[in-house]
Amino acid sequence: MIYLPTSQSNQHLSIFTPPSAAHRPTLAALGWLCLSTGIIASSLPPVVPAVMRDLGMTPPVAGVALGAWQAALALCSVPLGVLLPRIGPRRAVLAGALLAAGSAVLRALAPNPAVLIGAVALGGVAWPLVVGTAAALLTGYEGAGRRLAAGIMFSSINAGFALMLAIGPLLERLPGGWRTALLLAAAPMLVGVLPWLLVSRRLGFGQAAQALPLRAVARQAVSLLGTMAVAAPLLVAIAGLSIGHGLAGWLPTLLRQEGASPSRAGEIAAAFMTLGIFTSFGISLAARPAHRSWWLCGVLMAVAAALLLLETGTIAGSAVALVVVGAAIGMFPPLVLLALYENPAAREQGAAASGLYYATMGLAGLLGPVLLGVFAGLSGGFAAGLSALTVIAVLGAVIAARLPESEARSSANSAAPATYPEEAVS
Repeated sequence: MIYLPTSQSNQHLSIFTPPSAAHRPTLAALGWLCLSTGIIASSLPPVVPAVMRDLGMTPPVAGVALGAWQAALALCSVPLGVLLPRIGPRRAVLAGALLAAGSAVLRALAPNPAVLIGAVALGGVAWPLVVGTAAALLTGYEGAGRRLAAGIMFSSINAGFALMLAIGPLLERLPGGWRTALLLAAAPMLVGVLPWLLVSRRLGFGQAAQALPLRAVARQAVSLLGTMAVAAPLLVAIAGLSIGHGLAGWLPTLLRQEGASPSRAGEIAAAFMTLGIFTSFGISLAARPAHRSWWLCGVLMAVAAALLLLETGTIAGSAVALVVVGAAIGMFPPLVLLALYENPAAREQGAAASGLYYATMGLAGLLGPVLLGVFAGLSGGFAAGLSALTVIAVLGAVIAARLPESEARSSANSAAPATYPEEAVS
């Protein structure tokens, strides 16, 4: 049985009862849509220099554009978390897919920075509808099944990031330049809509659930923030994800400033994100609840050391730094999401927990690109911004080290018996 949180304490609504292996097509369809979401989300970074030139954007404004979808995500996560159970996951994913595709089209047609920022922000509204639905389904799995599903979801998103970073400079060479590259980013999402409709219809995966009003969910979110087991991972997520999104957004431009060609910069940035595919999947399966705080602490300390290496500007130091940071960044989303959903209170108040998670992701995604953009505008380079990110990484590691291990262990012990004890990991 797979469940979608209804935001009602101690209650979940059964959405469908699949036959023996019917959850696999659903995971595959959602995985493709998550990949497509990653493609659209990362379509702007490879073409930032051309967009800045044609639209007359300064580095700080470009930073706002890179983080606009995350800002919209932060603002709309809780309201959409309330709306999702009302409209049902089938329609929520469809609406998110169409909004994401529309975001890509509007980016390609943007005549000025304001329209571009609005178009990017539209993608932030689409994100929780697609990825949030996929994350909500994780509550129906336990133990290894949940870790496997989380690995598939986040690996797909990272694969979309890496793919677009690699091919973006190549698409920019087509007639129409950067506008063509942004327009073509919508194609995979549109391709994935029909399979989702077919799979979700066959499974009877469309009925809506009752949900609490927005005010009640907001109260639940405040209550969850008052618990160390929820608040501390979210603070750590802000540290890790702000670094990840900041580097993902500005890395192609940073590499071009260091003398790399557009295609080579895209290849390096893609390799940077590709590392996250393997680490997000691997950490989802490997990290046990009792050790999750130390995983988070160790990863952040490694990121801080790597950022210091990146500031040296040497080829060897930069290469090592990008490998370390690329591998580390992929671990944060599944680690934090699993930490939340293995907390009984967060599982019972699913809409509030989901809203908190995506609001945190949005805040971090805005902070990183804007921070690097502001420092680049002030100093003409990225060294000062990288130093600021290093400080953030160290602070996050300190918080992660103080996360009580017993809370994670108690969350794991309180989980219900596995829904798919063997099949989910087959």
